Amino acid sequence: TQLVAEAQAQWQSLQQSLAAAGHAMPDDPARWLADCEQQWQDWQQQQQAMQQLEQQLARLEVQAMQAEEQCQQWQQYWQQLALPEPLPAVTAPVVTQLVAEAQAQWQSLQQSLAAAGHAMPDDPARW
Repeated sequence: TQLVAEAQAQWQSLQQSLAAAGHAMPDDPARWLADCEQQWQDWQQQQQAMQQLEQQLARLEVQAMQAEEQCQQWQQYWQQLALPEPLPAVTAPVVTQLVAEAQAQWQSLQQSLAAAGHAMPDDPARW
């Protein structure tokens, strides 16, 4: 009775407040609340992931600065050696190409030996 009247008054007040903010009362408040809780959990997980990424980025930035310093130190050392020709830059594509060439030579050697009736030894260092 009096509690019911107070509950209805609060309900109407809530509806008016929501309407003033441009929202309507959900048809299924329990489902709406469950959706809101899920959104909250998703947001929390995203925030944790962002924090982890920010920490990882900070570590990577420090590593990059350290690598740059080491690179500069080695370049200075190289210049102090005053060698006539600089070594070619060793980059991932260059290494990949060199490995592919070495593998092709190895396969060619294996085929040549097989054609001659020989097999590769288990330990090529012991030839």
